[in-house]
Amino acid sequence: MKTINQAVQVLPSLVNQHPAHLGYDFNQWTPRRLANHLANTHQIILNSRQIKTILAQYYRTLS
Repeated sequence: MKTINQAVQVLPSLVNQHPAHLGYDFNQWTPRRLANHLANTHQIILNSRQIKTILAQYYRTLS
């Protein structure tokens, strides 16, 4: 699925950015906030569960 492939490319660098540097008034990313950001800035529509799965798979491949 193209949307998930796009998210896999964008999420790792996004989670390493402080939300305040992107203009948000919160200090920590949550799956819901990540999903909202992806929808608003990249037109990638995913739910929180999909975000969690992508991040878990990404970090599993690093170890």
